[in-house]
Amino acid sequence: MQVIKNLLSNSFKFTEKGKITLSIESLGIVRNKVSMVFRVKDTGIGIPKDKQDSIFESFIQADPETSIRYGGTGLGLAISKKLLKVQNSQLKVESEPGNGALFSFQITFRVSNRLSVYEPEMIKELPNFEPLKIKVLIAEDNKMNVLILKKFFSKWKVDYSIADNGEEVLKLMESSEEVFDLILMDLQMPLLNGYETTKIIRNFADPVIANIPIVALTACAQTDTRIRTEKYEMNGFIGKPFNPEQLYNVLKMFSCPKPKKKGDNSI
Repeated sequence: MQVIKNLLSNSFKFTEKGKITLSIESLGIVRNKVSMVFRVKDTGIGIPKDKQDSIFESFIQADPETSIRYGGTGLGLAISKKLLKVQNSQLKVESEPGNGALFSFQITFRVSNRLSVYEPEMIKELPNFEPLKIKVLIAEDNKMNVLILKKFFSKWKVDYSIADNGEEVLKLMESSEEVFDLILMDLQMPLLNGYETTKIIRNFADPVIANIPIVALTACAQTDTRIRTEKYEMNGFIGKPFNPEQLYNVLKMFSCPKPKKKGDNSI
């Protein structure tokens, strides 16, 4: 699941027009094991042949300008390659500049009959998500993560705006008459990352802006991340991939029935 998420995120990032296709092919069952081929195909910018090996290395992207324009650290493909290696599989790529890319891998699973037996503890009832009265600023450059958040927020009737990087966040803070109840802040945005953006917000002269709750979005929810987010006066963090129940509870915690205005000192 993590490999598929990484490949889809990569395709979302580099595909501005066209489509992205996820396909799964079964190669059949042999001795209680099934082999599957997973393919993620996009119509994005493509990768030159002489760069196709290096993109699987940590922090390496096909073109230095790619990181500046599209953001990201280049870790997704490297992590996917390592995860598949543990499963005795290999991540392959077929691509040409301007003609998109096709990433694929084959993996074998043991067939389980566990789901053929009814076990009540396997069925977990989904919580009842009531509409939330909250205005959220999503500060996130990953298109797939934004798409997932938009799906959740649409169901929960959440009012939201989107910023692709820290500079856009600050422009909204300075120019918009709207005041957000919460900022969901990705830590690894291009141009201005989440830590730097939060530091600037906390130093705003307007107390309403300076004290806006900020929750970090991170795929690395480790102890050092927790310590650093506290140092930058963030109000917590949410791990990726998103857990809908956890995300909903965070939004509910910061929902605010009383609208705030810039320059209001009564906070």
